Amino acid sequence: MKLEKIYDGMAKAGEIIDKNLNTIVSEFQKTDTNWVDIPLLNGVSGNVKVRKINNQIFLNIYVVPKKAGTTDDCDIAKLPENFRLTGLFTSGASFPISTNSITDLGTIHINSDGIIRVWKSPNIGARHYLNTCWLAD
Repeated sequence: MKLEKIYDGMAKAGEIIDKNLNTIVSEFQKTDTNWVDIPLLNGVSGNVKVRKINNQIFLNIYVVPKKAGTTDDCDIAKLPENFRLTGLFTSGASFPISTNSITDLGTIHINSDGIIRVWKSPNIGARHYLNTCWLAD
């Protein structure tokens, strides 16, 4: 990205500032994928969205895994290749443990093959929420 220098006393400094800001916005838009919906697996309901801005990846998960009443793992979605990590990523996910909206933590794993998995959650049939981000390799 090439920006034009602004000098003290420059006659058209305002125009150059506008031009530079337009250049920055244009470059930013080239590196932003916007939110991408990820298809769900195994009868999971809800949504998984991912976004990449420069080398930062944002993930938003709101899902109800299908295996209600079990503590089994459940693969919920698979990230496209351009959003994947080179190693395992693990994070806590909140979910309600009763009707009074008290939350507890389950675990969500993201594998290097892109599989997003709710891992042996004590309440696999509940809504699971996760918002996280990481730097792309």
